[in-house]
Amino acid sequence: MITSELIEFGENLVFDLQQPINCIPYGLLWGMVLLPVIFLCEKLIHRNQKPDWKRLVVWFCCIVYVYVMLNTAFFNREPGSRTRVDLQLFGTWTNELPRNRFMFENIIMFLPFGILFPCVILPLRKVWWCVLAGCLCSTGIELIQLFTQRGFCQLDDVVANTAGAFLGWVICRVFLLRWSSKIIKRSLT
Repeated sequence: MITSELIEFGENLVFDLQQPINCIPYGLLWGMVLLPVIFLCEKLIHRNQKPDWKRLVVWFCCIVYVYVMLNTAFFNREPGSRTRVDLQLFGTWTNELPRNRFMFENIIMFLPFGILFPCVILPLRKVWWCVLAGCLCSTGIELIQLFTQRGFCQLDDVVANTAGAFLGWVICRVFLLRWSSKIIKRSLT
């Protein structure tokens, strides 16, 4: 029983993730279009420094991510197609694992937020600023979905998205700590 539920959960998750994955090529195109703008902004902000190519690559990834997220949350849905509001905490959670995939999908949707944006927006390197920014962005998405009726406005989505931003921040922090400790170890030997 639990094995069949896990299989169904995985199949549904893979099916639901196909739409965002299909948006990536267009996100890459937008990234290439907007990267020169980001480059110029970085050049204006950091006038006397060489361009930080790693930072520009992360900005590029941010553009791709934002495109995919906005397309997933708004543009692939008909206006007026979803009118429900659910402000009950864990109101979408059930005892059936396959039906809970939306909660996991919302966590996955904001993992890149917590990974990418702290690398380019310095205040978001502090966990509470990153979590707050993720929560505010998620709340903004839910409110726009409510007013445009392009998605169900659900408190659970905000909670899951915020958890995703936090988990992304943790992943980023662990990666950066391991990466920086390897560099320090190499420089000491």
